[in-house]
Amino acid sequence: MVQIPGEPTVWRYPPGTGGGCIHSGPFVNMTINFRPKELSIPGTLDKILNDDATVYEPRCIKRDLNPHVARVASTFRNTTELILRAHAAGEVDMFQGILEGRFSHTADNPTIGVHVAGHYIFGGDPGGDVFLSPGDPAFYFHHAQIDRVYWIWQMLDFANRNVSSWP
Repeated sequence: MVQIPGEPTVWRYPPGTGGGCIHSGPFVNMTINFRPKELSIPGTLDKILNDDATVYEPRCIKRDLNPHVARVASTFRNTTELILRAHAAGEVDMFQGILEGRFSHTADNPTIGVHVAGHYIFGGDPGGDVFLSPGDPAFYFHHAQIDRVYWIWQMLDFANRNVSSWP
């Protein structure tokens, strides 16, 4: 389950594929060193909550891929609709609201948003922790795509969006 903080909708998704530590590839021996701050527990709204995420707690990178979230919330269609709806509105606030899945911006077609979906697709540890997700190198690709989508939206009306700033 997913609930975006401050939003009324609770999204119920099946848990990921189970994942676990990375078994092969360039990040097989990479270590995460900080304790989780708010690590989501797949299939629930529960989180592992810690007051002090600066505690040294070395462990492997774990992933818990969720193909269901990928199919329903982070598709080419979701991304295209985000760009076109935000372009029609013309405001960066609309872009960010749809991107993040804010109910106030998506009430007519509720979604968790392609940014939030990316985090739930990778899942795992630290991917399921909003504060520590950059500890997984995969998130640099995810956020590069978010920057690219913003750039595409910006280029649709560059004269008026070249100085846009996030609210």
